[in-house]
Amino acid sequence: MSEQREESCAAPATLRDMSPRAMFLGLAVLASTLVGCGSGSDTTNELLEELQFNVEELQFQIDDLASLIDVTPATTPWPESYQAIWVDVCTPVLDEFIDSEVPSADLCRCTLDGLMSAFAVDDYERWDQDVKDGAAAPYLTMCMEDLAAS
Repeated sequence: MSEQREESCAAPATLRDMSPRAMFLGLAVLASTLVGCGSGSDTTNELLEELQFNVEELQFQIDDLASLIDVTPATTPWPESYQAIWVDVCTPVLDEFIDSEVPSADLCRCTLDGLMSAFAVDDYERWDQDVKDGAAAPYLTMCMEDLAAS
């Protein structure tokens, strides 16, 4: 029974390969598991203190990263010429791939308005096309519903 308890209390081998958020959660679960595993031994107490320190350190790192990647609405407007090109490129793509009663140019304009309200053009431009498409998708869906209803 004690071998089984020791085995269930061991840290996963992949813990160090996890992302900071996954590691934070893993360490938190591990720390709570260790509380019930062999409480009172010096080794367990030392490991528990080290894990608690690691969890606190990771939380600080996650908080710092979250503040750096906080997405805030654009403070400077997207250039008019960029907006026109964006709609000009978007319109034939939607014409080819989306069957809708709503004109593609209207859908593109509405989608772009959503993107502009959420992201700075500098951030948007740094993304690869898959990320740009993913960012536009919810706005396109909302616009299709809203424009079809009006």
